Amino acid sequence: MTQPKSALVQIGLTAALAAIVGVVGGFLMAKSLTNYGAARQTGNLETRVEQPVVVPVVDTGALEKRITEQVTRDVLAKLQATAIVAPATPAKPAEPTKPAPIPVTRQREVVTIKPPVKKATPPSGRLVQPVPAEPKALAADAGGEPISVAADWKEDIGIYKTQLGDSPAVGPDDALVKVFIVSDFQCPVCRRAAEGMATIFGKNRGKVQYVFWQNPLEMHRKALPAAKASMAAFAQGNFWDYHDLMFQNQRAANPEDLLNYASQLGLDIERFRADMESEAILKKIQSDQASSVLLGARGTPSFIINGRKQVGWGSAAGIESLVQRELRDMEKLIAGGKSKAEALAARVNKNAGTPEEAQAFMKHFIKGEPAK
Repeated sequence: MTQPKSALVQIGLTAALAAIVGVVGGFLMAKSLTNYGAARQTGNLETRVEQPVVVPVVDTGALEKRITEQVTRDVLAKLQATAIVAPATPAKPAEPTKPAPIPVTRQREVVTIKPPVKKATPPSGRLVQPVPAEPKALAADAGGEPISVAADWKEDIGIYKTQLGDSPAVGPDDALVKVFIVSDFQCPVCRRAAEGMATIFGKNRGKVQYVFWQNPLEMHRKALPAAKASMAAFAQGNFWDYHDLMFQNQRAANPEDLLNYASQLGLDIERFRADMESEAILKKIQSDQASSVLLGARGTPSFIINGRKQVGWGSAAGIESLVQRELRDMEKLIAGGKSKAEALAARVNKNAGTPEEAQAFMKHFIKGEPAK
């Protein structure tokens, strides 16, 4: 709006000044011509003294001011007459300011790294017993209370004979139900299974036999040495205590650790070393593995209950439920006139996944023939 007003004022002012100049110039020109004509009529052009012409003094500043004011008034009047007034736009209310979010800082977890403890070797060359000096009992699966190494089921410790050698067992050979625990000392789930199984070993005494079956998986590079060490301890009549120590210390299964556990249990170290490297123990472990594969129990832990395969570990209560069910079915068959052997064969054929698995179980697990 300011720029058009200034241009119109300037144009009007220029035109007014030009008009004034033209009027004054015309007046002077006309006056000169009048004097010149009078002189010619008298013939006294040279001697005639012309009277001075009085030109009125014009105050150009005041005149310019008046003209400017008048032109400005005229221009503003025309602009107001033709101007289109736009409706006023209401101002938007100011949006409420939101408080800046408080940054969330995550607390860093501080991990204290303890320096490794070096094992000292005494001058005499005797192995240093691991700390704690006395074996700890495994925690129970259900209640979380420790299982005493002198639990009642320890009175039922026995052996299970096969053609390649004996296997550790709990319960009598003539039990109605055979439970084979296929395990690996480096398997974390097998450790939980060991804790749970110890809570049910003492149940159904005289009716159920639990047999430990070796299956050291190839993915666990320390599993085979641990299996051989446990069988070397079994050869000296101390498998289950060694079994407990191994599962308590799964991460410590180096050769010196295996010897330390044997020393802690008071075993003959020289005999222990020799048995660990014996061909007979290795063949027995390999046969256990091969027979497990024939039944499809490739993973650990697995449980073979009168031919019924249960791979993996849920809880001690779950295994106990399967054992109780099998025990009831065996007792019904025997009550119907079948012998223990006949009842077992019938249940194995019923429980196995395929006829081939039933045959493999009877041949390698019950009769104890080697498997390759």
